[in-house]
Formats: sequence, structure tokens, C-alpha cells
Amino acid sequence: LHSSVYKALVLAFAGKGKMVKAPAVKPFGSCFSSKGLGKWMMGSRVPVIDLVLSGGAKWRIYGSNSLVKVNKDVVCLGF
Repeated sequence: LHSSVYKALVLAFAGKGKMVKAPAVKPFGSCFSSKGLGKWMMGSRVPVIDLVLSGGAKWRIYGSNSLVKVNKDVVCLGF
């Protein structure tokens, strides 16, 4: 993603989610505690991401597709 889009996405994601920030794990820049997310990283704690493309098409990304489990305690936004 373009850096301006990425920054806006991270701010919105962190603001909407009820997730606790964790130190970044390279190469990812935005990481969170995985406690309480469950095996599939779904639920009210993980926001759905809707990217609106030119022409009005939407690309909906659910928690299990937006987060990468980097260790047993940390998941990172996979963008």
C-alpha cells in the first residue's frame, strides 16, 4: 500500500479494534497482543477492513486475512 494509505489504515484499524498494541516485529510495523483473539483471529476485537477502490468497488478483508501471527503472543497487521 502507498504510505499515506497505510498510515490511514493503521490509525483506523487501531482506533476501531479493541486490541492491545505490542512492539513491532520486523518486517511488520503495527502489531498487537493476540490474547483473546481466538484461533481464527475473528470477532469484535478485530475490525473488518473495507478498502474502497476506484469505481466504487469494495474489497472486504476480515481479521483472519489481515493479521499475521508472528509468535504465540503477537499478531501484526499484514500490510
